[in-house]
Amino acid sequence: MLRHLALIILILSSFTSAAAQYCGRDSLLTCPTLDSDGDGYTTTGVGLGYDCDDNNWQIVPGVWRFNGGQYSFCQSNGTWSTGTAVPVASSGSGQTFFVDCDAVTNGSGTHASPWNTLRMVATMSGANTPVGWRNLVAGDAVFIAGTCDEEIDHDTNPANDSYNFVISGEIATPANPIKFISWPNRVRGHFKSLVYKSKIVEVLGGSQYIEFWGLELSGLGDYGLSFADSANLTARTMYIHDVDGVITNNNSGMAFTLTTGSNVTHSLFLNNYDRAVLTGGATQNLRHIVLFQGTGNVVNYNVLKYTNAEILNAEYGAGIGYKHGSTALTTNSVFSAFNNVVIGSAFMIETGAAGSNIFNNYGEYRDACLSYRDVGGPYYPNNLLF
Repeated sequence: MLRHLALIILILSSFTSAAAQYCGRDSLLTCPTLDSDGDGYTTTGVGLGYDCDDNNWQIVPGVWRFNGGQYSFCQSNGTWSTGTAVPVASSGSGQTFFVDCDAVTNGSGTHASPWNTLRMVATMSGANTPVGWRNLVAGDAVFIAGTCDEEIDHDTNPANDSYNFVISGEIATPANPIKFISWPNRVRGHFKSLVYKSKIVEVLGGSQYIEFWGLELSGLGDYGLSFADSANLTARTMYIHDVDGVITNNNSGMAFTLTTGSNVTHSLFLNNYDRAVLTGGATQNLRHIVLFQGTGNVVNYNVLKYTNAEILNAEYGAGIGYKHGSTALTTNSVFSAFNNVVIGSAFMIETGAAGSNIFNNYGEYRDACLSYRDVGGPYYPNNLLF
């Protein structure tokens, strides 16, 4: 008990001078004047850049809003763009499409007549695209509203993975990414899986430069949001909660698998775990975010919480976990976790990866702040920053 208390004191004292990294999101500490919401963006541009709203940690450059009957987005200079009657988030030669899963009829994908099914924007590159799917291209943007519960497969083999929504093999560019955005002024776009699927949303097949903004994910599935065998993917200002998987699998709100250069940031993760542990099931695979190999992935400025009293007393559970590190002699398993708030986990962060860069995180945990060990695979104590 004294050992744990000493460790907690060390963490609190070492972070007090850097309170901007986690205050304002989920702690009792007061934020410095320049960064009242603790999102890393400030009114003067110090830190990550300029802030359009210093009272909300999920309003960052690129976020859309509906205000005074007009749509606008937060610009990198800390001001809102000129309002428009219809939002246009596409870039280059791309188009902007609209999906409202609560709409009674299936429209034409416009602001005035949105589609009511995710199948209209589920994407698979190449000649094997299923009938009715649309191949989005670099620069396309999709605004999504309503509660979306569908089952979409990218092949005809029932033994393979099933999804609420899937993107496979779509390659965009840094200047013209493909974006999926929660539609302001409508019911928040919510991928809700009421029937078990292996992944609620997955990006796979070598996809690149795909972005998710402000969407909600929950329900029955081993992973809420899965980035697999892809690169340069981004999830920002997401709300991923109550993902309930299968006890024999790795259950998490979000998973990175053999993915590189990707990022989840300014997102809220809440109570993602296999509910079987509440009735006697035993698994160590409960995490808000899990990573399997891959390099250059970044987890930062997120809030990850367990609040259910029963899971707080369970044997396992972690905020962020890196499993199955690659070799000690390469950088194939480098990842970074910083400026996150992790509440209620047995372990705040666990890793077996060489090149783990873990710093400026705030945690309230049961067993350990940092667990550096074999996490379901070999671990490599090389080139670490804690």
